Amino acid sequence: MTLRSTNPLADPRFSLSLLLCIGILFLSGCATRASQYTTPAMPLPASFKQALPALTPATLIGGPDGAKADRLAAAAAAKKLDAAQLREWWRGLGDPILNDLVDRALANNLDLHIATARIEQGRARAHQAHANELPVVGASYEAVQQRANTSSVGQINTSGSSTYHVLQLSVTAPVDLWGERSGQADSASLQLARMNFLREDTRRTVVANTVGLYVDYLSLNDRIRIARETEKLLRGMLESVHGRMEGGDATMTDYEQQRAAVHSVAATIPVLELQRANAENALALLLGVAPSALVLPNDKGLASVTFPAHLPQIPSELLLNRPDVHAAEMRLHAAHADLEVARARLLPRLDLTAQTGYGSQWLTQMLSPSGFYWNAIANLSATLFDHGARVDDIAFADAVREELVETYVQSMYSAIRETEDALASVRFNSKRLDLQKIASEAAENAWRCSAESYGVGAVDYITLLDTQRTYFSNLDTLESVQHDRMRGLVALYAALGGGTTIDQSNPQADQPADPKLAVAFGNSQQLALKPATALADDGAWAVLLPGMQDQDGTRRVPHDLETRFPEQMNKRRVVLHSYGEAAQGEAVQATWYRVFVSGFASKDEADQFCAALSMQLERCDVMATSAPQFQEGRTRPVTRQAHAE
Repeated sequence: MTLRSTNPLADPRFSLSLLLCIGILFLSGCATRASQYTTPAMPLPASFKQALPALTPATLIGGPDGAKADRLAAAAAAKKLDAAQLREWWRGLGDPILNDLVDRALANNLDLHIATARIEQGRARAHQAHANELPVVGASYEAVQQRANTSSVGQINTSGSSTYHVLQLSVTAPVDLWGERSGQADSASLQLARMNFLREDTRRTVVANTVGLYVDYLSLNDRIRIARETEKLLRGMLESVHGRMEGGDATMTDYEQQRAAVHSVAATIPVLELQRANAENALALLLGVAPSALVLPNDKGLASVTFPAHLPQIPSELLLNRPDVHAAEMRLHAAHADLEVARARLLPRLDLTAQTGYGSQWLTQMLSPSGFYWNAIANLSATLFDHGARVDDIAFADAVREELVETYVQSMYSAIRETEDALASVRFNSKRLDLQKIASEAAENAWRCSAESYGVGAVDYITLLDTQRTYFSNLDTLESVQHDRMRGLVALYAALGGGTTIDQSNPQADQPADPKLAVAFGNSQQLALKPATALADDGAWAVLLPGMQDQDGTRRVPHDLETRFPEQMNKRRVVLHSYGEAAQGEAVQATWYRVFVSGFASKDEADQFCAALSMQLERCDVMATSAPQFQEGRTRPVTRQAHAE
């Protein structure tokens, strides 16, 4: 319907239209969802099949004198592993170099930067979907010129033109009668939550891969050391065989066999060095640098990493803390919302439009009362026949939801399987390690005895060669078993969700950020909040570091920079500017930042600092602190509350 009046308040049709709109809005408020977003019940095992034997009271008491420390260690092992211990589990391995490498990876890993950028994309889409629920206000101005021709029989044609000016304000409000638009907003918000969990899963993977590659590197150091020591001993034996051959106590065959044994061991060294170089290069990629910018010690082995003497009990509930499980759950809830949207599209659609403005042939009189007009339009539309296209949309959405139910269950079973595999690796490789130590010790004794016997002619060379090969083979196997056991421990912590920052009590919660404040880290690495506009007091220039950081990553940046660039970071500060945040209801899902180094009085100082970083193949950009990117943090929250339970 279209109504027009110069005095809308006096027109009874205006009241009728107003009542009609209020009634429609009331009906839309009574609309309810067909269902809630639910997660399928997933029973967890009471205990893991490959769990280490539980400690009994008998193991905690008694024992010989002096065993108090062992009993205390066993009592500590009886405690359950919790999420707080998992958050930075690698620090329990006791290697400062490893701690620095993980901090560096969490600060600079490119996959984490990419995952953070995807959260910003998801926030924009969720905000857009939420905005589609709200009225759209528009304004327009038109100047229309018309020309008309008139004629009659016996008269000359005449023509005239006129101009009409229109100034108009319009409001279009889609009425969400059946929850279509709110369902779209729910789906976008849930997808945003999923992206946040996927970033956490990326963090979990980055930590596990960093620790795993470092363990590989250390193990290869040990194997290269053993191979070189073996080569040295075999060369000494080769000289001994050569002397015996010249004395007539050994044959040329004995000499050539020993020479073959020496070069066979020597040939394994380049292979091991190649594997070590590959591990170092892969580790550099995780740290977000070129391989030439990463230097690791060649004299450290697995002994520098402490394997825990006792592992705590592992509750199966920890699997619920895995971010990939949360991500699968959010994707399932989004599929529920998409199904509600498809169902709502079967029903009629209502749009309300109101327009008001002024119109006149003369611009100077356009705002006069006589030129005022308004109209209100309620448009109710429904599709009568579309060959079943929208019904198929429902069938498709329901099939996707069913698929994601099974995907969620699969993610839980995969988490259980990964944990069982890791527990089995730790358990059986521990047993294997104990036995391999005995085998290596026996092989060493056999080799030393045969070497002494060969020296006095009590055994032949074949026996000596066999025992020395057995001994050095057992040494290499011992290192491999130690590596496999440590790798099993890394896989166990990763399978339990170690390395993530998810709060189990509120997995979607994060700390809110004030866009008007910036966080500054001094050399003491203490947090300090101050207005972003006041940070120019530190200097007129700053250096922008690449990528966007989440809150956990920002804690690693100052330590990483001060560790690698102590001279350049003197009297400098790392400044974090809030770049955006995403929220669901009142809970902040994620906050991300741009990272600067401040404290440069001139552009030359900032350029020199950036050049020092560039020499280590670190990216950076110099900018004035008066630039908008430096002065203003910006936060654009998504406040849509999803219907999830």
